[in-house]
Amino acid sequence: MANPVTAYKFLMDAIFCGVTYFDEVKVYFKRHIGVLKSEFSKSNPHLTLDLANEDDIYARHTAWMDELKVNFAGALGKDRLYHRPCGFLNDQQIWLVGVLVSYFQN
Repeated sequence: MANPVTAYKFLMDAIFCGVTYFDEVKVYFKRHIGVLKSEFSKSNPHLTLDLANEDDIYARHTAWMDELKVNFAGALGKDRLYHRPCGFLNDQQIWLVGVLVSYFQN
């Protein structure tokens, strides 16, 4: 069985690297909230969270994910304005990058 805390950390690292799994992280957090609520509390020390109130923790986590998504979309819009390469990554694009890397290495 996978460790939900480690998986959550990897998902968050991916988000901060530009992989747009905001909604998937919200679903994963809700599924494992019992284990992840203390991790969320540690990673957001500026929030005062009642760890017994999972509904409030989930609402705050959802708001944080939504804020990250809006900020990412805003930065994406700026990049388009200044004609810099940008974009949302989806599963097919990530798969294609892997295929291309393998092709050019061989």
